Amino acid sequence: MTERSSGSWLSVALAIVALVVGHLALKHGIKPPIPSNLLYAYTVIIGIAIYVYLASDTVRWQRFVMPLSRLFLEQEYWLARTIVFVLMPLAGGWLVYAWGGGAAGLPAEQRSIHPTPPSQMTVRGKNFAVIGLENPLRKESDKLAQYLADGKIIYYQNCFFCHGDNLDGSGHFAHGFIPSPANFVDVGTIAQLQESYVFWRISKGGPGLPPESHPWNSAMPIWENFLTEEEIWKVVLYIYEGAGQAPRTWEAQ
Repeated sequence: MTERSSGSWLSVALAIVALVVGHLALKHGIKPPIPSNLLYAYTVIIGIAIYVYLASDTVRWQRFVMPLSRLFLEQEYWLARTIVFVLMPLAGGWLVYAWGGGAAGLPAEQRSIHPTPPSQMTVRGKNFAVIGLENPLRKESDKLAQYLADGKIIYYQNCFFCHGDNLDGSGHFAHGFIPSPANFVDVGTIAQLQESYVFWRISKGGPGLPPESHPWNSAMPIWENFLTEEEIWKVVLYIYEGAGQAPRTWEAQ
């Protein structure tokens, strides 16, 4: 193999390595992880940048293209063509089949969508009886508009990253969690619940779930460590208003 040919194959190898390293850096170097659709979009952008770099110089482009044209056209590269265009696709198809097929096993354990709240709870040192508890801010009708505005600010400062701009559970970080964040627009979520239940879930987060809700891997933090009681009630107001839902009342049980 001539020195020029060796340099050409090195150009191809470096381009491939740059693309793979860029993809891995995006996938493993950013915390929390970015959504998969953005990951592949950025990888395509890296590929375009590599192409522009190679094509911007005639000599550099010819050095890159020469081994590829030889792979397609020259008889002596029949073995390489067989590996690249036959064996590698077959191997990739087999891996996809092997990974996607799964293994036989017991069905997944059922989990409770809305775990039963305790009869009593303590939030920031204050005791509450959950049954019959109502949002105290709704009683102040003259201030309700301001409370909703405050709740919206609190939501966008803390919650929309997971629950999304449209409160539909499709926030920037949603793809990184299993199960996905709650979709408040869905009539099967907060529309079925009293505000006291939502207050409890926000206050206690995933770590505060009772044992009977197992297995439940909620990633929601314990918001009472970051928000006051009034701030939690305000964000509860906005969640219902922003999702276009009405809370279930205790009389409607």
